[in-house]
Amino acid sequence: MLKDWGIKVLGPASFLIPLGVVMSIFGATNGTVFTAGRISHVAGREGHAPDFLSYIHIEKKTPIAPILLTSLLATLMIIPGDIASLIDFFGFTISLFYCAAMVALIVMRFTKKDEHRPIKVPIIIPIIVMAVSAVLIVAPIAAAPQVQYFYALLFILAGLIFYVPFVYYKRAVPGIGSFTVFLQKTLKVAPTT
Repeated sequence: MLKDWGIKVLGPASFLIPLGVVMSIFGATNGTVFTAGRISHVAGREGHAPDFLSYIHIEKKTPIAPILLTSLLATLMIIPGDIASLIDFFGFTISLFYCAAMVALIVMRFTKKDEHRPIKVPIIIPIIVMAVSAVLIVAPIAAAPQVQYFYALLFILAGLIFYVPFVYYKRAVPGIGSFTVFLQKTLKVAPTT
């Protein structure tokens, strides 16, 4: 449909549509890879993930371990299916977190009225984002229920299983120290100061 429209309206310049799509995908993927790496880096620095995720490369100052971890997880998730299932899985999961973040923002707007807010937005914006995210969570399940959505929820809930002993009670995984040293030497990473 879009191809036909492009050929009729743009004629010989119709190649601009797929070129624009490719550029958009490249930019979004680039941003996602770097953002996911930084989020894992901060989680490691705050003690919510293993310490080695907070280490940066000694020369390039980039969080290599979190970027490699994100790439490894994406590779593992795509093995049983195809890229379409990974996109569905990611879209569902990220929409769930966007919706939860907007719910938290709205609740805190009314329960913590006196807190300092460096960034202020009209309340309608979080409400719209929450509603759109909720639709993006419910619509795929209602349209075509798949087991991947259940796996996504289990993957998220598995975080609680790891959070309680390793973050809340500050337990350490046996052998994590020697694994961290191995990664430091292999990836040339060091703790941030």
